[in-house]
Amino acid sequence: MTRAEGTEGDRLYFLLQRAAANMRRVTDSSCMRAGGITAAQAGALYAIRLAGRPTQKEVATSLGLGETAITSMVGRLLGAGLIERQVDPDDGRAWRLWLSPAGREALDRIDHVRQRLNSRMAAALGQESVGPLATALATLAAMDDAPDGPNV
Repeated sequence: MTRAEGTEGDRLYFLLQRAAANMRRVTDSSCMRAGGITAAQAGALYAIRLAGRPTQKEVATSLGLGETAITSMVGRLLGAGLIERQVDPDDGRAWRLWLSPAGREALDRIDHVRQRLNSRMAAALGQESVGPLATALATLAAMDDAPDGPNV
């Protein structure tokens, strides 16, 4: 291996980015065919379903997004009739979100996409690798940008 190629450790970020881009492309295409929604929209809908009636801020936090990004996403989901919202009775500045019947149907239509994708990844990696990889990815997702190094 030449110096320009680097070690696998040097390429880790590049490989993660490439894998993530490929997974987004594959998932977007499959979700659009099956349910007419993008992978990002599906992620937001899953987060809302999982949390019950979360605030926009709670959804943003669970997805690792900023509030501006979630505000745009919520606007698109509302416009598509996939979610509904109401002012939080305990905090008039916050919105509570929930799935509309159309949002529940969209998730039902793409559920096989999620299952198939997870099965394909487990088969490609080996079932014994799934748990450790999920733990490692969760650790990376929890990293902050502290200047003195990763803080997980």
